[in-house]
Amino acid sequence: MGSLHAAAAKLGLGTASICALLLVAAAFQFLCLDAASTRRFTISASTVAEGQLYRIVTSSFLHGGLLHLGMNVASTAAISGALERSAGTVRLVAITLWAVPLAGLVSCALSLLLTFVTRDESFARQHALGFSGVIFALAACEAARGGGRRSVFGIVEVPARLYPWALLVAMQVVIPNVSFVGHLGGLVVGSLEVTGWLAVALPSANAAAAVDARCAQLPGYVLVGDAYDVRAASGAGDIVSVVRHVVGFFVKLLGLGRAASAARQRAARCLRGRQSPPPAPAGASVEV
Repeated sequence: MGSLHAAAAKLGLGTASICALLLVAAAFQFLCLDAASTRRFTISASTVAEGQLYRIVTSSFLHGGLLHLGMNVASTAAISGALERSAGTVRLVAITLWAVPLAGLVSCALSLLLTFVTRDESFARQHALGFSGVIFALAACEAARGGGRRSVFGIVEVPARLYPWALLVAMQVVIPNVSFVGHLGGLVVGSLEVTGWLAVALPSANAAAAVDARCAQLPGYVLVGDAYDVRAASGAGDIVSVVRHVVGFFVKLLGLGRAASAARQRAARCLRGRQSPPPAPAGASVEV
């Protein structure tokens, strides 16, 4: 019990509870479900369209292996912990509870849109699992409160508010077999919360204060403190700035791509410029 209290105090009660829930769900999955059984709880646009709505929730708590689980738990501890310290425990829990189903729904909608545009039904039939969609939603909310610039894998620095979007692109390039649509769905949900479209889903100041008064003595519980007003975190006035930063980020990526292409062309010309040594006559020795 002491270790649980210490974890809650270090991470925050909400963050520690979310991580514990992920670990308990993973233990059940790895011990009790085989691959075929697990697939009955993953999410795809086609299965949700057929009415299997439970997959919207269950898929978030399943993982493809220990590495997948470890990465998501570590990311949750870092991102959710930072958000909890600034937003408070009660609002972190509210954001997470809404992000779980909404991230799944949005990712299904995006998959259906891709299917309609490309006429490729594989987008609707592709199954996904994992907590990453929710993590990206939390990252969007946390980044909206941050300032300055952040480094993406030590390659490029971007404004804090654009960090989740840059991370979305970078992960798709660096890590194979990740669900771009699932991550994008989470980012869309987080952006909707940041811009205030989902503010009605968050507890009011009076409700948060009432919960704070009852739970303040719990280990690791973080009071709301300064109100986390998602509508003030971003708004219509920032849209032009956000678009400008997004375009600038992709222009920078394009510049890096062109530089890499030019370097490859120079290397190819150098290789072509080298002349191979003439073949040695029969019976002669060749110095190596």
